[in-house]
Amino acid sequence: MKLYIKAIVFIILIQSVVVDLSAQEITKNIEEMTREEILNIPYDELIELPLDQLLKLADIVGVSLEELYEMILNKDVVSASKKVESSFEAPLSTSVVSYDEIVSSGARTIEEALRLVPGMIVREKTNGNFDIHIRGNDNLPSNHMTLYSENSISLVMIDGRPVYNYVHGGTFWESLPIGIVDVDRIEVVRGASSALYGPNAVSGVVNIITKKQNKKELSIVGDVEGGSLSTFKTNIGIGKGLGEKFAFRVTGNYLKMERTSDLLYVYLAKGGNGGYITKQELEDLDNPSSPGYKVFDPSDDIDAMYPNPKLARESMGANAYLFFNASEDVSADVKFGFQNSDVISSTMGDNPTPFVGRLSNTGYFDINGKIKNLNLKINGVSGWQDIVRQDTGFKVDLKTINASAEHNIKLNNLEIRPGFYYQLASYDDREYINQVGDGFLNGEKQLLSSAASLRVDYRPIEKLRFIAALRGEKYNTHDDPYFSYQLLGVYSINENNLFRVGYSKANRGPFIIDSYANYLWVRDGRPDPGYIYFQGNENLNLLTMNLLEVGYRWKPVKNIQVDVEGFMTNTVNYSALYPDSVNLNIGDRPYARMTYQSIDLESKQMGVTAVLSYVATENLIIKAFGTYQKTTVYNSIPDVQDKTIQDMLVTATVAYTVSGTITSSEAFTDERIDEKTHKWTPAVFGGLTIDYKFLDKRANIFSSTYFYTSEIFEGKYGVREIDGRMIQNIKLSYNLNQSLVLFVNARNIIGKKIEFPYMDETEPVFLGGLTIKIN
Repeated sequence: MKLYIKAIVFIILIQSVVVDLSAQEITKNIEEMTREEILNIPYDELIELPLDQLLKLADIVGVSLEELYEMILNKDVVSASKKVESSFEAPLSTSVVSYDEIVSSGARTIEEALRLVPGMIVREKTNGNFDIHIRGNDNLPSNHMTLYSENSISLVMIDGRPVYNYVHGGTFWESLPIGIVDVDRIEVVRGASSALYGPNAVSGVVNIITKKQNKKELSIVGDVEGGSLSTFKTNIGIGKGLGEKFAFRVTGNYLKMERTSDLLYVYLAKGGNGGYITKQELEDLDNPSSPGYKVFDPSDDIDAMYPNPKLARESMGANAYLFFNASEDVSADVKFGFQNSDVISSTMGDNPTPFVGRLSNTGYFDINGKIKNLNLKINGVSGWQDIVRQDTGFKVDLKTINASAEHNIKLNNLEIRPGFYYQLASYDDREYINQVGDGFLNGEKQLLSSAASLRVDYRPIEKLRFIAALRGEKYNTHDDPYFSYQLLGVYSINENNLFRVGYSKANRGPFIIDSYANYLWVRDGRPDPGYIYFQGNENLNLLTMNLLEVGYRWKPVKNIQVDVEGFMTNTVNYSALYPDSVNLNIGDRPYARMTYQSIDLESKQMGVTAVLSYVATENLIIKAFGTYQKTTVYNSIPDVQDKTIQDMLVTATVAYTVSGTITSSEAFTDERIDEKTHKWTPAVFGGLTIDYKFLDKRANIFSSTYFYTSEIFEGKYGVREIDGRMIQNIKLSYNLNQSLVLFVNARNIIGKKIEFPYMDETEPVFLGGLTIKIN
């Protein structure tokens, strides 16, 4: 109910803006604009300006008209090397998606907008909820729980603030407090980047950069959108300068979507082959392999677990930003906000069904300060999350703190950037369990890390650039520190040709559950073993990736840019939950223990990504991109967990009759697969976008195509093949005036298909709405 009330407030606010439109007048005083303000003008707005104004802008910036277009089109990035540089000159595989491109594309969420980025694998689980990976290496180890397909090796940040889940690893995208209205641009770095951003930036980084308030005048932007599958989305952002040195911005967002079905997949339904059934059928569902046992524990409250099985996602957030610019050398930003979200997505545990609800209620703060070349940052998140709704032990209070200090020293052609970092991640389940022993943690558990880094950027000559970075991380769970590094070389053949090569090493950090699990599962109503104890391991080897990458950027003519990157990775030190022992003589039923263990699985990946950007005319922009890759895994285990436990039970019974303890090594011999091709990461994936303006630039049609080839998912409950898919989206917009835009938006218009195993069949969604913009 609270979410509905807040949504109504948003609607009323936007409606009040519409009423006031007639009293607003857009004015652009070109003579008073600064160089920074000019470079922040969106490309779409730039090409709509008259020629005389364009010439004035180019004169202020100090470039030709052609160079001005190039500077606007080839946006600056900071994520590739933590300093401002054009994306053409970035030393890593980097892509930028601007706010205007996201809005024009019709993407409903930040996650969906990542389908506009090369090298990204984006699968839709339920309506508006996505599985996202950079280059792949997902579903490893295979033949395991679904959670091992969650992306725990990519770091997601908002303005450099990690938004990472340290329980199992990964990102709960629906729990981001910001909406599209907050976004200035999204920068994606593909490849190992822990030397820059710390642990978990293994396969890459997604850095969401929020907007700054650069104008003194009041600025308002808002949108309302609705349509099929009960979709309702609204955003609002208001900003204003306060004198010469201060500015503020406040935003709000709300989103609600329904699933395409209210049925829930259950692995053991319909004769044990798995199938979709109703919520009402779940409670009495018998286990076909064990007559008399239920699939769900008798104590499970199905109505509480699935209060609304039709709901896919309901989320809202509010944010406030305060900007202070004392001078070019001294500035500070203060940001804070909160979010509340409720989704049905795939499990992070091991339930009889992959469909689980996930609730989050968190708030954050983020303070950034700059004093000349010294950058200081501190941020934190607190609140609670119910990771598997109504499953005892999964609801936790959380608290994270990150602090850093970095100093950039410039000495002619040499830049040196030392940095110091501190991180705390604390999770506590005591508030939500009846007694110690019911939870997965049974108390407060903490991950602490401190780190130091050094980055050197050297230009011996104008065309040649060398970059080296080293970072050492010390965790409270490990005795020895972990080191990550980058060695990069960039050679500008001329202004239109650039060659780069790099070698990097990155590691993943420890997780709460992997390190501290302390849970006894009493399996009433389920087959033996009657008890399973889950135990963490504080000394796991941390997953590590080594990356070799070469890249070439080429501008054959002024309006075409080609970017090709080849990559080769080697990933080791995987870990997973495996059976450890079985005892027949503890209590009234057999007892099994499972521990998180390091395994010798190894993944090697080779691939290439190509991007073609083409500004055909001032009204037509085309971008095509695609990735080809092959992933080979070594020393993989074909069967784990339940089968292993049953083998151990049989062995224990035969060997000891009524008593004794059997370890996994005594129960079975690992039948390792020496080498096989890993097919869950698609062999080919990519996209095509066409942005076209017509009717004197008052109308815009944006077509985005995303595709991937067939995939094979190997999970605990079997193997699922997902057919290749082409996803087509189209948004048509029409500017009624400078402030009001009407649009229609069609998503997934090419038929129905499952994109993620055991989850929903996505179907076409048709939407309409309006956007209001006052600058």
